[in-house]
Amino acid sequence: MTISVKAQIQSLLQLPTTNRLFLIVSPRLDLTVLQPLIQRFSGHQLALFQSFSQPPTAADTLKAWHQYRVSKATVIAAVGGMDAISLANNLRVVANMNDQVFFLFPNIIAEIMKHLVVNNPVGRH
Repeated sequence: MTISVKAQIQSLLQLPTTNRLFLIVSPRLDLTVLQPLIQRFSGHQLALFQSFSQPPTAADTLKAWHQYRVSKATVIAAVGGMDAISLANNLRVVANMNDQVFFLFPNIIAEIMKHLVVNNPVGRH
């Protein structure tokens, strides 16, 4: 089950504006749907990164994260079109940097965990 982009944006709109958002956006996403977010987290509280690959890769995310790192994003959200493998990679990449990261959507976390468990060679015969 995939949560719709609209539902993802609604979740993000619930966050206090003290959070800084780093958004990884699918290249296929119509950016007008992000307008409410852009208005709520205006100024330096929001960094938008539109990936050129579909889905965004860990390398894309790492590059964008380095560019934005000065601002210390407290929330990283993937909006639209990221698959479980890329999310797992992105999560690893960012988690290694000792920054506080939240993926906001439980089904995405479940997908990541499923992927990591399936591809864990420990216990295979």
